[in-house]
Amino acid sequence: MRICLLGDFSGTPDEGMKNISLTTYQRLEPQHEVMQINTREVLQIGVLKTLKAFKPQIIHSLHGPTIRSLIILKLLRLFLGRDVKFIVSATRPYFSQLSRWAIPFLRPDLTLTQSEKSETFFKDRGCAVQFFPNGVNCQKFSPVSYIEKQNLRRKYDLPLNKKIILHVGHIKQNRKLDLFFELQEKPAIQVVIVGGTVEQTDESLKDRLQKAGIRVIHKYLADISEIYKAADIYLFPIRNPSKGLPSRYNQIGSIDLPLSVLEAMSCNLPVITTPFGALPRLFQNGQGLEYAKPEELVQRAQAPIDHNLLATRDKVLSLDWEIVIDNLVTIYRKIQKKDRGIKPAVGREKLAAFKLLNIIGIDGSGKTTLATSLASELQQVDTEIRYRYCQYFAKLLYPIKLLAKLSVMRKTDAFKNYPTYNKTKTEISRRYPLLAKLYATLWFIDYLLQVCIKIHVAILVGRRLIIDRYIFDIAVNLSLSVGEDIDYAKKLIRLFFKFSRKPDVIILIDLPEEMALARKDDIQDVEYLQERRRRYLELSKEFGFTILDGTKKPEELLEAVKQLLSTPIYQQNDSK
Repeated sequence: MRICLLGDFSGTPDEGMKNISLTTYQRLEPQHEVMQINTREVLQIGVLKTLKAFKPQIIHSLHGPTIRSLIILKLLRLFLGRDVKFIVSATRPYFSQLSRWAIPFLRPDLTLTQSEKSETFFKDRGCAVQFFPNGVNCQKFSPVSYIEKQNLRRKYDLPLNKKIILHVGHIKQNRKLDLFFELQEKPAIQVVIVGGTVEQTDESLKDRLQKAGIRVIHKYLADISEIYKAADIYLFPIRNPSKGLPSRYNQIGSIDLPLSVLEAMSCNLPVITTPFGALPRLFQNGQGLEYAKPEELVQRAQAPIDHNLLATRDKVLSLDWEIVIDNLVTIYRKIQKKDRGIKPAVGREKLAAFKLLNIIGIDGSGKTTLATSLASELQQVDTEIRYRYCQYFAKLLYPIKLLAKLSVMRKTDAFKNYPTYNKTKTEISRRYPLLAKLYATLWFIDYLLQVCIKIHVAILVGRRLIIDRYIFDIAVNLSLSVGEDIDYAKKLIRLFFKFSRKPDVIILIDLPEEMALARKDDIQDVEYLQERRRRYLELSKEFGFTILDGTKKPEELLEAVKQLLSTPIYQQNDSK
């Protein structure tokens, strides 16, 4: 297999992403033709010529992703053609709020995610996702005897008779290192921090750590496993971003599955950590791995260690790099064969002749998962099927939304107190009816222009679309935003269909609000879902939605839609 890896292969591998890039290359190279390219150099003319001559079957971007890296992959797809499969590892994703609208247009063939938060983020934007963890070298990072531990402490000039608490990572404020000052004050404890040399170091923080008596090792170590083996406890204090995915790089303290935690566990160290990223998804609390709230970390780190119950190494043996890379190769082969030799679930003769199929529902209903899965299956039968993510992104309306946020809505927060936020918004709309009308008009025109590009152009060239969200969602949100009733939403929808196409099939995924809320961590409040669910069900009476039970499993919903499209009522002539 010819594989091109995009990553960071420069310098020394003393940082998570560099480590992953180099290890992936080294493990794949003996069995495959592998080309490695530093992401920053990939658009250079000489590199592009070499890449074209290499004729890759797979291009795998190992970093990020960011909006920049997704744009690069889109350009490479245009340059290399559709036969190349593009994969992105979402190990440390971040996107500005303004750039997120573009992701559905730039999505790769597959996004490999780690944390559930990242997985939900990319699914909601129409990306095909699969869970895929990092690996660890279980041979290199292995437990040692008491005598070996003492010898390693002598080698690195570490105290022989103190509890050594270790942390490995960049010396920056976003690593939440301040708690180590309190631990270092304990007479029986020595804190050791190994700082990476790749990213810029906070020299002021480093100086304060050293003055407090903390041992800071700030250089490349050829065998960093020896420091783990010399330690007694590994402490990881980094916290998850408070809301959704980070929008800036400096908000990120670590990759979603921290390599340092895996390396400490492979050495069978007790690990005390926040429930960060993908860690709770992979490992249960216990056997030496302890999840704690940030304010509990100092106390937990001082507790006695029960070595009889210690088995953190057993938890990571299945993540040995050899196993992980074998699984990666399986993913490569599977995505190559995706469009070959697969028996379609719905035959062309039974496929409903729709031009536009719309899937809607409250947040957390699973509409994006269903829409992307359905599009993927139906493309096996009809290559003209396309998925479109038709969420509204404020463009014309953005200045007004920003002005409102900085003025009349500045004291409200939808996530902290949604009822107050909602009440304030309604009162302002009623107090300033002309402004509310202008707001609604711009929103309506803004969205109409967006769907003209996304939908009408595609239909004109013969595409058949499965659209995720549409005017029904917009009308529900807009009517609530300006304090209007359900009749207002109906009028908006009827007006919209004078300018834009009405879907041939409309599917509403309906489920209890509490279940939807439990599925996502970026929903303001259960009231937010309740008022929207009521309006969807009311609209269904007038616009004839097909309602599916959203409490069912994703595969059951997919099967239900395929059955729906095979029934006689949907066997229309393709004449619309």
